[in-house]
Amino acid sequence: MKFKNNILKFILLANIAFLGLTGQNAYADDLNTEEAVIENQNYEAQATADNPQALTRDPKIESQTTQLQLAVDDQVNVVNSNAYYNYASQELKAEYESAIANAKSVLARKDSASYEELRNAMARINTAKQNISKQVNEQAKKQNKKAQLNEAIKRNQTTLAAAKQLKSLMPNASKKFERQLNGLMAQSEALIARAQKVLASL
Repeated sequence: MKFKNNILKFILLANIAFLGLTGQNAYADDLNTEEAVIENQNYEAQATADNPQALTRDPKIESQTTQLQLAVDDQVNVVNSNAYYNYASQELKAEYESAIANAKSVLARKDSASYEELRNAMARINTAKQNISKQVNEQAKKQNKKAQLNEAIKRNQTTLAAAKQLKSLMPNASKKFERQLNGLMAQSEALIARAQKVLASL
């Protein structure tokens, strides 16, 4: 009987020890799981703090980013154009290239760049291109005006030379139209002088 009681005590103690150990292990597992959850939450919170726009990226920002990238990619076409290469001043070229460099800098941090930064970078490129276009148009108008003036000078020089030759080769016949010839020559000389003066100012 005493032996049987000792066995029962041993089994009871073993059960208590087992249940206690199992409970401790389960408790430890719960703690580990909770710590893992907290650590993951802290990581996500830190990631959000480092990049607050990552979870809520504004569609307007995405659209502006795309437009800015297209403007940067278009640089190759702009700088290789005849208008840019032959007519844009060095000052305007420098401003355009600076605007492109600024846009690339903004795009390099597109995940953190604000809408205003993207929009301002785009506006700067557009302004630089508009200034170049304006200068090219002015240069084109100037070139066209020079061509017209040179043509007018040649035309009046031809008229003047013809009148002088007529008076030289046919002095008697030209006397009948001397007044008209002299008037025509004076007009041609005046037009030539005026055209040359305008050309000098261009």
